[in-house]
Parts: sequence; structure tokens; C-alpha cells
Amino acid sequence: MSARVRLDDIAKLAGVSPATVSRVINGTGQVRESTAESVRLAMDTLGYDRPSALSRTSLAPVGLILPELTNPVFANYAHHLQLELAHRGHPAFICSQAPGGMTENQLIDSLLSAGCAGLIFVCGRHADSQANLEQYQELLDKEIPFVLINGPRSELAAPSVCVNYDAGMQTAIYHLKQLGHRKIALVCGRDNAIPAKLQRDAYQTYMEKNFGADSLTVIPTFYTFAGGQSAAQEVIRAGATAVIAGSDLQALGVISGATSLGAKVPQDLSVIGFDDSALMTHTTPPLTTLRQPVVTIANAAVQVLSEEISANKLQTCELRFAPDLIQRGSTTPPLN
Repeated sequence: MSARVRLDDIAKLAGVSPATVSRVINGTGQVRESTAESVRLAMDTLGYDRPSALSRTSLAPVGLILPELTNPVFANYAHHLQLELAHRGHPAFICSQAPGGMTENQLIDSLLSAGCAGLIFVCGRHADSQANLEQYQELLDKEIPFVLINGPRSELAAPSVCVNYDAGMQTAIYHLKQLGHRKIALVCGRDNAIPAKLQRDAYQTYMEKNFGADSLTVIPTFYTFAGGQSAAQEVIRAGATAVIAGSDLQALGVISGATSLGAKVPQDLSVIGFDDSALMTHTTPPLTTLRQPVVTIANAAVQVLSEEISANKLQTCELRFAPDLIQRGSTTPPLN
């Protein structure tokens, strides 16, 4: 035992007794796997070098391909995917498609050459309705397991795990309606982005159902802070008293743009984001947002992929998980 880390320290952090920590370290007695995992996590957190007996047998690595890691929600996906893979004994090789960097096809080739037994794509090319899907079909033809996150494609006989955008939009519109809003705008991604289309279709359905066909204001733009800023002027011009954004970054951009135009948030304009990225509780005002169920989606994606790898058999399924509305300070009843 390291002189810097005591048995009691590990036990306190893991929420167990020192005797339980001892049993985990020495491999004696019966300890539930969830409890042992808590002890291992406490050891890692405190910087204690695990005994070799506690090291998991490493299985084949799994490749993760994400659009970028500068967006907090994608970094969150990367974290929870690699954590769940580690729990199952798979090292994670994480790649991002930075502009000007390697293409998705190149990343696939590199990861497979490195011995990856399967792949997980988060908002990859599959989430672009105009993209060529040949690389995914080639993976299926070669019986290489993979899972798609947030971009379901009925054309591909592959597992898909995504947010239930329909349920999220229904919840957001209901919340704003209960506050008294009737003029609600949507700032979303561009037309070719499948998540944006799903958000837009759901928005149209529930706005027409609640307020009629003439109630729609849809502003497509990039999923960025600057995209939200540029959309703010059109939101104000449309006379909207509330706006639902396709991402938290867009929502923060809308707040910035609206404020620069003299509008007060939430007094003049209520704003709902999407993702519940880190630090959204510390914005001014704290952002009301739809929390993307990242942990649930990551765990489901890894479970499906792990089953495919262990059974050496591809699956076809589509799993959808509803986001939760996190109410904070950026939504309030309209002034008029």
C-alpha cells in the first residue's frame, strides 16, 4: 500500500468498509462486482496503483469516431463510452474528424488496422442525409460490428441508438405553453443534418397541434455559438417570445445575440437549449435545457456492440431514449 494512500482513504471514497477494500485488493471473500468496481474507481481516483491481480484481462479495442471534441457534448460521449468499454474490458481508441484532418473512411481504415473489433460512430457521416453510406455497407458486408449514435438510418441493417427528439420537443413546447408562450421559434441545425430534421419535424407537429399551422418559425443554422448569434435577429424580427435551440451552444449564441439587440432573457425572450452540457448551471441566466441522456445512450451502445462482438453475430435494432427537461432560469412567463 502506498504511503500516500491509506486503506481508510479508499474505503471512505468508495463508501465501503476497510475490510471490503482489503478483500478486493487481496481477492479474498465474496464482493459484489458493483462494489468491487467502486473500490477500483476509488483507487484510480486517489492515484493508488492497483495490484496486478486487479487488472482486467484486456479484450480487443473498440474504435470511437466523433465529429469533434471541442463541443462539450461530444467530449461527454467520448468519456462515458470509453468508461463503459473499460468496464467490459475493451480499450477505447478515440478519433475525431477535425476539419482538415483525416476523413471518416481514413479513420475507419486506421482503427481496423490497429485491431479494433468494432466501431461506434457518434453523429458521423451517417447523421448527414446527403452523405454516401458505402463505408457503412462495406462494414456490414465484412461483418464488422458497429453502432450508430444520433443519426438513425433505415437504409442500414445496423444497430442505432439515439435521442428521442420527438419526445424532447413535445416536452419543451408543453413547458413553454404552460408558461403562457404562443410565439415559439426553433433554431436548429441545417437541413441535411438528420438530428435537425427530427427536431424540425417534431416542432412542426406539436406547434401545429397546439397553435395552428401559422405558428411556425424555423431558423436553420450551424450547431455553434456563432450560428445561434446570427439567428437571434430573425428570432426577434419574428416576434417570438420563446425559442428552442438545437444545442446548448446555439442557445447561448441566441442569448448573446438577443441581448446585443436590447432584449432581456428571460423577460423578453425565454430560451431552451439542448444537451445540458457542462457549466450550463453557471451561465447568465442558468440555461433551461433538454438533457441528452448521454450515459444511457453510451451504455446501451456499448452493450449492443459487446453482444455483437462476443456472439460474432450482427444485430439490427433501433433504441431511442427521451431527454429530460432541466428547468433553470432562462424560461419564464412572457411579459404580455
